[in-house]
Amino acid sequence: MGNGMAGFVGKTGSIDTINNYNLYCHCVAGLVGYEDKNLYLNKDLSNSMGLFLQKTNIIRDYFEDLQAGRTWWPKEIWINYASDLSQFHQDPTGQQSLECLNHMVMDSFSN
Repeated sequence: MGNGMAGFVGKTGSIDTINNYNLYCHCVAGLVGYEDKNLYLNKDLSNSMGLFLQKTNIIRDYFEDLQAGRTWWPKEIWINYASDLSQFHQDPTGQQSLECLNHMVMDSFSN
C-alpha cells in the first residue's frame, strides 16, 4: 500500500487517465478491503468495494480538494465536459457539470 501511494506523492492534480485513477484508488483504498475478514476470501470483491468507496469520497470531496489545490478527478473524464476542472464549481447545476458528475458516478460502479 505504502509503495503504491508513494508513486502519487506530490502529484496532486496529475491524475490524467482512468487507469491511473483506478491505480490510485486501489493503492489508497482497494488494499484496505483485503484486511476485512468478511471480504478476505474474495479479493476481487474486496478490491471493488475499496475502489467504490474511495471513488465515492473523491466525488464528494471535489470542492474541498479543489480549494486545497488537490484534484483527483481523472482528466480523461472531465476534459470531455470542461477545459478546466474548476468550471464545474462555477456552474454546478449546468448540463456539462451534471454530465461529468454522472460520468464519474458511473465510473465508480465499473470495478
